[in-house]
Amino acid sequence: MKPRNHFKFLSLSLILTLAVGLYNCKPTPSEPEIPKFEEDFKGVKLPDVTPTTPKAATTTAASIQTSTAVSGVATAAAAGPSAPAIVSATTNMQKIVSATEAAELVAAFTPAVISNLQTTGALPADLSIKVNAIASNPAFAAYLPKVTLPTVDGKVVTGAVKESTFDKNQPLITFPNYSVAAITSPCTDAAQAAYNTKKAEIDAARATQVASVTNTYTTAVTAANASGASCSSAIPGKYATLKTGAATELNAGLAALLSAKAILGESNYNLLVLLYYSAYVTNLNALSNLQTAELNACATLVTASIANAAAARDADLANITVNYNSQMSTLQSILTAGFQKCHDQGQG
Repeated sequence: MKPRNHFKFLSLSLILTLAVGLYNCKPTPSEPEIPKFEEDFKGVKLPDVTPTTPKAATTTAASIQTSTAVSGVATAAAAGPSAPAIVSATTNMQKIVSATEAAELVAAFTPAVISNLQTTGALPADLSIKVNAIASNPAFAAYLPKVTLPTVDGKVVTGAVKESTFDKNQPLITFPNYSVAAITSPCTDAAQAAYNTKKAEIDAARATQVASVTNTYTTAVTAANASGASCSSAIPGKYATLKTGAATELNAGLAALLSAKAILGESNYNLLVLLYYSAYVTNLNALSNLQTAELNACATLVTASIANAAAARDADLANITVNYNSQMSTLQSILTAGFQKCHDQGQG
């Protein structure tokens, strides 16, 4: 009987040992595998924005054309008072001044007065008033110069130009970082990390694009200022040459009239000399006004060029912002979907 009890004891012990062994061999539950969130963000990138070349501002130069009727007087002087050009000129001048007034005004143009006129562009006040009255008389219209004012982008430039100001440091819209999941876990941390990496990449791309656009604007401004300086520096020389040419025409005309004085007669001679002086003063005034207008046109050209550059810059920056907003929205959607994956796995 004892051996049988011993066998039962051994069997029971063996069964317990096997049971414990099987229990200990049961696999431990593993954590759910964390998705590769980097793949979800892989296709997101900031679209390229090539800086826009600013629209070029256009300009046309001023010009002046002296009246052929004035030069025709000197050419016809030698033919005497009956020459058509002489008859027309003396008749027109007689509508404006008398022979006596003409002689007095001619005498007022002394060498000192003419020298000061050529140096400063100014006449004595009383003489200036009388000459301006002659020039504004309809009978003198044929002897006025033809003047064309400068333009910038098709607009005539005459008076003073006020420099426009542009905000060269416009702030970009800032975007808050999206918050992490309400309940964190290794899974949600991985999703957030993938998001942060991609956002940093897009932020860097935006910074590069903004810098490129800003550099294009700065380059355009520098070029506009340099062009304006070159334009302005050329104007004084241009008008000095034109004023010298006007003086040469005056002297040639007076010389031709003096040579024909005996044929023309004293009265006609004074009328015609006064015509030449009046035309010369009118030309100098026109040249001074044109010089101011062209200097203003140079400044206006700079302003217009900078305005065009600013418009191109602002449009590009707006485009970058729109693209950035779009990509941020996409990143947020992907991040939200990633958090949902974690939740579905019971990790968040």
